[in-house]
Amino acid sequence: MERHGTLVVATDLSPGGARAVDLAVLVARDLDAPIRLVHAADRGPPAAISRDASPAERALRDRLRQRVEAAQRRLEEERQRVARQGVSVVAALLDGRPWEAIVEDADRAGAGMLVIGPHGQGGPAEILRSAALEWLLGVTADRVIRYASCPVLVAPNLGPLTSLRGRTWVVAVDFETPSREALTLAISLARGCDAKVFGVHVLPSLPPLATDAHEGEVAGAAWDPTLEEDEARSQLRAFVAAACAEVPGAPPVEVRVTRGDPADDVVTVAESLGAALLVIGTHGRKGLSHALLGSVAERVLRRAKVPVLSVRPRPA
Repeated sequence: MERHGTLVVATDLSPGGARAVDLAVLVARDLDAPIRLVHAADRGPPAAISRDASPAERALRDRLRQRVEAAQRRLEEERQRVARQGVSVVAALLDGRPWEAIVEDADRAGAGMLVIGPHGQGGPAEILRSAALEWLLGVTADRVIRYASCPVLVAPNLGPLTSLRGRTWVVAVDFETPSREALTLAISLARGCDAKVFGVHVLPSLPPLATDAHEGEVAGAAWDPTLEEDEARSQLRAFVAAACAEVPGAPPVEVRVTRGDPADDVVTVAESLGAALLVIGTHGRKGLSHALLGSVAERVLRRAKVPVLSVRPRPA
């Protein structure tokens, strides 16, 4: 199998971080890739202090030093745990704001993929009250996904983790550039993993610009849902064929067209197919206009019970 790039695995040394490490070990075996295990923490100002430093300042420095030493020990324990599983691994303790340090380290390492867990989660107490059963993704994970230049694989908070080899993968397709790149990457990786790929497109439940939803009138013409589904299926097949043409020896890709809410339906289809991986393109929007999670990609990341590979478009 062809080698993939290094898998940079970010762990916050919590149970969620351990799940990310466990997932990375499985993927590293599938892709014949080495692992770079990183933990990021802001260490504060330099450790050296002046002779006239106050007792409070000395106590603070001691606590920071002890925290760093504890993180180094735990990170080394994780590195050894990975090494015992026969995977090539190195570890690094990063300094700085976690999401920035992780993204910068992945860029320096030329990472083929970043693997993270839903950082900061502590269980049912952190379920979103405004959207029942949706897990908070966590600030670090959310920002890594937005800013990383390589694909980001997010481990689910719950459920078993399995090898991706020989399994079913589902790719969400909306016919825009991010989903085209996500589909192409999935096909390329699946070729080496003997995986079966499904391209899934979700149509809205109601007709577009409906003047009378009960009678199904669209701009004065009768709405034919069957015809719309047939057209979407043809467009999806052409979209898939174009992506396959970019990957020599591409495996066959099956297509599914459904109706409903895109995030809900993509997750439901993945569950019905017993998928081991969900792949989705993301626009990588930033700023106040996208400060809260709300896009289809991000809702899938919240709801999926299997790993989700988030793929941003490459710079033009």
